[in-house]
Amino acid sequence: MSRMLQSAPLVALVLCTLLFAGSACSASDLEYRFTLERRGGTHVSVTANALGCRNGETLLEVTQGWGGVQDAGVGIVDLRVVDSDGQALRVERLQPFRWRVEHAPAAPLVWTYRIDANSNQADSSPRVHYLPIVNDHLVHWIGELALVRPSHLDHDRPLRIAIEWHGFDEAGWEVVSSFGTGSSRMELELPFRRVRGALYVAGDIELSRHSIRGKPLAVAIAGDDWGFHAREFAQMARRIVELERNFFDDFDRPFYLISIIPIGERNDDSVSLGGTGLTNSFATFSSPGIGLDGEAGTRITKLLLHEMFHEWNGHVLQRQPPEELMYWFSEGFTDFYTRRLAVRGGWLDAAGFVEDLNATIREYVSSPERAANAERIAHEFWTNREVRRQPYVRGDLLACVVDHAIRQRSDNQRSLDDFMRSLVREAQARPHHVLRISNRMLLERIEEWAGPAVREQVRSVALEGAPLELPGDLFAPALRAYETEAGAYDLGFDLEASRKAGQVSGIREDSAAWRAGLRDGLPIRGMSVWHGRTDLEASFRVEIDGREVTLSYLPIADPVPIRLYEVVPEHARLLPFGTR
Repeated sequence: MSRMLQSAPLVALVLCTLLFAGSACSASDLEYRFTLERRGGTHVSVTANALGCRNGETLLEVTQGWGGVQDAGVGIVDLRVVDSDGQALRVERLQPFRWRVEHAPAAPLVWTYRIDANSNQADSSPRVHYLPIVNDHLVHWIGELALVRPSHLDHDRPLRIAIEWHGFDEAGWEVVSSFGTGSSRMELELPFRRVRGALYVAGDIELSRHSIRGKPLAVAIAGDDWGFHAREFAQMARRIVELERNFFDDFDRPFYLISIIPIGERNDDSVSLGGTGLTNSFATFSSPGIGLDGEAGTRITKLLLHEMFHEWNGHVLQRQPPEELMYWFSEGFTDFYTRRLAVRGGWLDAAGFVEDLNATIREYVSSPERAANAERIAHEFWTNREVRRQPYVRGDLLACVVDHAIRQRSDNQRSLDDFMRSLVREAQARPHHVLRISNRMLLERIEEWAGPAVREQVRSVALEGAPLELPGDLFAPALRAYETEAGAYDLGFDLEASRKAGQVSGIREDSAAWRAGLRDGLPIRGMSVWHGRTDLEASFRVEIDGREVTLSYLPIADPVPIRLYEVVPEHARLLPFGTR
């Protein structure tokens, strides 16, 4: 535990006077001012103000553990607090992500801190590039990890919140956030969770503005080392937004932002791609050079489809805590719709649909953690990749089961589409257009739509890790089932340790990797790995005796029986099932 007691510099006193003077400020419950500083190195100063807690002790914090980040607050430096007279208050840093301030009861507080230039953008790990990014070309913040806030204001009641940007226009930078474009003062009225869950971007970015049935959409692209033109990416993003709003018949949406920034280094042999849905936005992270054609293009399209669907299955339909117990629905059902909507949007054909479905089945069957129950998933979600994948794959396949049962019970008059729309309509009828969902509520609804047997199957698989068997006539007559064998996914060596060391580590002599020629100590120069995919080769470019060679193999061990599906050509046009 460290303690900081600092004097109030003149600038803090001046800022305090400015922030608390005038009707505009007094009308707000909480204000943030971001100031770009370029002299002596790029950094951003943040000044915020609000009333302190009534008991005379305010906790200031950012969100530890968000997105798997375990060192929240590490880049926040020189945090100081003054009262309305400009007098320095004692600040105690309890943890890297939490500070305590003592003050007069309910006193006005001004706190300032700085986020310096850093190398977070250069790291392809979300646990690093989710942290605030500041450099000479870009500021990229997720509010959860960049906005220091008073914990007593972090509730569900709407607050009057103001946000200002200073110095960015002078630097010639574009500014955009989850709430709009430009650096002009924004005054919002919404719960603070929406502000801390928002995206804030500024820099040398290409910003395009669009309208979907009169509602604004912004697309922000950072960097210029891409395999696509900015216009192509923006058009694809616009199509996805329009497709999914049309699916829910929900066009009464506020401003929306889609961003993509380069992370890590360009590697033509391996692509890092990820993203996260945020308030009125989603942020995309990709290694440089990615294009919109071929496998990489399919991956980025599916990522955007997935994240956009979270606007409804995640933000409108909100999980009751602990949220991880419901990821089978929020993530797994969203993956199901990623596939279905990719077909409807023309990004996947019938062959691509069944390939994606079979890959999910293979990943489920081959996972050593397929029997993990929901409590274990919640506990290990951010620390064990195989466990983390379970709600995605089993939830996706459970959505197939529920969709199949609804269509059978209704003679194809209803489908999972109608089930999802009914939940969203129920949410939209509520005052804040939000429906809090629980496992019990979802299981009851599934029983109403699909029957008690399906409810029990979903419960046992999703919550207990019971074995999942798909019906043989799934998606019939467009698909037909066949029996085969697939092995458990096994790279044959310790991938994480090898990545850290830059060389092969932990190779096993009974593995396909050993038979392909990999050995401990071989320097790794590049790799292409499809986690969970036993049907796609893992490839490693390694150095042997001063010469680079590529070694490839199928990462399979211990074959097991499996039911897969294939397209029936004369009925392929029927995919995807559902209602439009």
